[in-house]
Amino acid sequence: IMARPTNGFLGQLPSAPGTHPFFLETLRLRATTRRFADKPVGDHLVRALLEAALAAPSEFNLQPWRPIVCQGKSQLLRLQRCCFDQPQILSAGLAVICAVDPAVFRDEAPRAVDELVTSGRWSADEREAQTAFIRSYYSDTRASAILNGAILGHQLLLAGLSVGLQGFWLG
Repeated sequence: IMARPTNGFLGQLPSAPGTHPFFLETLRLRATTRRFADKPVGDHLVRALLEAALAAPSEFNLQPWRPIVCQGKSQLLRLQRCCFDQPQILSAGLAVICAVDPAVFRDEAPRAVDELVTSGRWSADEREAQTAFIRSYYSDTRASAILNGAILGHQLLLAGLSVGLQGFWLG
């Protein structure tokens, strides 16, 4: 099958993320696919993709995401039942649930402040005030967690694309 944006098959890209000269073109050609080769995604590659996704930016570096990897027919079947029985889930070699935890905006605020103090961006004597600021900044922690989780999910799709994998976003 020829790689064309219209059919969702974009072909193989170099395996070293971020090193090929056509990255901007690759981003433009990114497409959603719902047809997959019947091949498992190896554990080493799954770890590399998650590592790249976990480097995604998040507000105050609070990282409210909790990725859950689903592999194998039994896990994908369970996930498929939760997703209105969409058939493409069962045909994928890998699915990652980008779960989020809104409590992070309260619980992890001190860690975020400590990182900003250590980096010299904030003063240590402002620690309590800055922690209170972060905790009060998010009036809708659920929406903020979902937004940050979406960033993780998109970075995961781009990481997969960088090694020749295609995927799709399911909200």
